[in-house]
Amino acid sequence: MDPALAEEIRLLLPPRLQLHETWSLRYSLEQHGVSLSTLYDRTGAAATAGAATGGGYVLAVRDSVGGVSPLSILGASERTNG
Repeated sequence: MDPALAEEIRLLLPPRLQLHETWSLRYSLEQHGVSLSTLYDRTGAAATAGAATGGGYVLAVRDSVGGVSPLSILGASERTNG
């Protein structure tokens, strides 16, 4: 994800989450392969860290023609168990 797209998505976040300017890539098909287990392992650790810091996470999906859509924007207080 390039910086311009990251900034565009960041502006869609609730104001309290826009304060976080540092992003970390937790999973990429190109870098981590197609294992669903790897996706869960890498994003599970990110969700735990985000809850501890009051941050959140964004799940963005790139389609086959290069378009990117943010599918999920969650803050720590918006997550539910179960």
